[in-house]
Amino acid sequence: MAHELQLIKQSSGILIPATPETSDILQSKIKLGAVLVAEFRQVRNPAFHRRFFALLNLGFEYWEPTGGAISANERKLVTVMQSFSLHMAGMKAHYWMRLNSIWNRLQTAG
Repeated sequence: MAHELQLIKQSSGILIPATPETSDILQSKIKLGAVLVAEFRQVRNPAFHRRFFALLNLGFEYWEPTGGAISANERKLVTVMQSFSLHMAGMKAHYWMRLNSIWNRLQTAG
């Protein structure tokens, strides 16, 4: 059975459990004297990892969303692009009115 263990190397070359979960697995599931085969990889520096996510949490707490899904300038850009595409495609007037009504509903909902 495969387990993912997190270990820390001590200065004497001994690997010790890094988390309580790893310690529990080693004590309860692995028999004394059992031979383990593993592939090791070094993970990111945990101190910087914790700092980064603490910074993300701090930013999220202070962030106050403004506006809707898109800004007013983006809405203007989309409106101009819509008009240009419909003009270039040679759409009929009733298609134009239908698309405008959908667009107006989206603007009021956003």
